[in-house]
Amino acid sequence: MSSFLGNTETKNDNKEIINENNKNSCIIEFNFNIINIEEQYNNMTNMWLSYYEDNSIDNFTLVFKGDDDNNIPVNYVYRLSKFIKKIKNKRKKEFIKYNKLSQSVVMIKSKYMRTLLNLLFTLVTPLSDLYITSTIQQTSTIVDNIEKGNTILPETVKGITYIKGNYDF
Repeated sequence: MSSFLGNTETKNDNKEIINENNKNSCIIEFNFNIINIEEQYNNMTNMWLSYYEDNSIDNFTLVFKGDDDNNIPVNYVYRLSKFIKKIKNKRKKEFIKYNKLSQSVVMIKSKYMRTLLNLLFTLVTPLSDLYITSTIQQTSTIVDNIEKGNTILPETVKGITYIKGNYDF
């Protein structure tokens, strides 16, 4: 599900709800499961890149939620690390355009998936500040604060992991 901060709802081709009001800032939510993982991954990376290309968006937040019943194959960790490196390379050439990602929130309950996430961030540092949660309540608290424009201090949400983003090249 993708949502722009606001009230008016429309549906896009990916059957995701988009709330449009303030096009300068948006929150994009991706829900993953093992079924059609290749299609989901390709849609996610294409949409992610499209937010950098959209001149009406000044910044965005990514929220990732995984299906705890299934584990994503390890090769997607490597692919995602390459994708992040690709964005970092684009950021070197066009810093303002490719520096729109404000923060990311990843909700993971599975120990296996947390291990994969740790592997990802040993291969590459995050593009922005990253909050790793294990419950929907933690995720909702962070997203609510983002929607309100509040600064999120890692110590204000019990039980989350915080990784400082790499804004360098």
